[in-house]
Amino acid sequence: MQNTSQIGLFKIVAESGIGSGVRRIEAVTGRQAYQYLDGQLQLLRDAAALLKTNIAEVPKRIEATFAQLKEVSRENESLKAKLSGIEAGSLTDQVRSVDGIPVLAAQVNAGDMDSLRNIVDQMKSKLGSAVIVLGGCS
Repeated sequence: MQNTSQIGLFKIVAESGIGSGVRRIEAVTGRQAYQYLDGQLQLLRDAAALLKTNIAEVPKRIEATFAQLKEVSRENESLKAKLSGIEAGSLTDQVRSVDGIPVLAAQVNAGDMDSLRNIVDQMKSKLGSAVIVLGGCS
């Protein structure tokens, strides 16, 4: 090459540290740079198609999707808590007294440890001082 203008398009694709004060830059130039950028543009087009929007709206659509996912997750947690409350309410019929101490031993439909803990906490508040043994199937 006579001078750097012959390189044409220059696109940095990676950058990292390889030592104290030393950076490594990886780049593509010329036709390879155009192919790299074309591939990136195709990825963006695919993302826009999946999000059912145009390329310019992809970031906003992703933010909206994350917000919706967060809201659905909160709603799911709320429904799990309500379901645990219903489960705990049905367990009060199974409490037996052993030497004057309330004892509850039951199998419950708890999807995870948090649901099981919620059921136990609700039973503790209802029964006060008691022996509570709950098991769940996964």
